[in-house]
Amino acid sequence: MYRHILIPTDGSELAEHAVTNGLSLAKSLGAKVTVIIVEDPEPIWLGATSFGEHGALVELSKYNEKIKITLRVR
Repeated sequence: MYRHILIPTDGSELAEHAVTNGLSLAKSLGAKVTVIIVEDPEPIWLGATSFGEHGALVELSKYNEKIKITLRVR
């Protein structure tokens, strides 16, 4: 049926449920999974500082590692 499933996530609680369900579906079908992590960029006119941008990248990296660990466990 499905050979490849794309799972988008933004790190929200609702998206976490979608990731869990998507991984379960992929496992039951033996499908390949691609996870894409999306984030709303901070508008430039709000004056995003380089520290703020760095902090966002650090948080995104932590979330990415969490998803990788989840995928390995399953």
